[in-house]
Amino acid sequence: MHYGTPVAAIPVGHPRAEERVIDRRNLAEEPFVMFERQMNLANHDAVIGLFSQAGIHPRIVHYTRNWKTTVSMVSEGCGMAIVPDTLRRMRLAGVRLVPLAGLPMPARGMLVWNPVSLRRASRGFWRALR
Repeated sequence: MHYGTPVAAIPVGHPRAEERVIDRRNLAEEPFVMFERQMNLANHDAVIGLFSQAGIHPRIVHYTRNWKTTVSMVSEGCGMAIVPDTLRRMRLAGVRLVPLAGLPMPARGMLVWNPVSLRRASRGFWRALR
């Protein structure tokens, strides 16, 4: 599932909140809020991978279990977060979303089906995917 292009969620009062684009390497010393790995394995690993590609490891100070908590903690100044740009649709009081320089992180997807109940159209779709 693709959630959107990753962006940095930054507390409004933070000096980097006014930047137009942020290089991930400039975030090496910043505190981060992110999902617990067991709550969202794909997101956690993708964010860690995004930082690893820049040669850094994020300084994680808080773990969360959902986007709303993550963004709330950012708005309270508990740290920054890497979130999908689709969160722009939420009311993000106290948070600014700033694009990251470089390529967006890939999102893994899965396709699950029950071969017993495949219908004619589903079989055609599956053949096209192969």
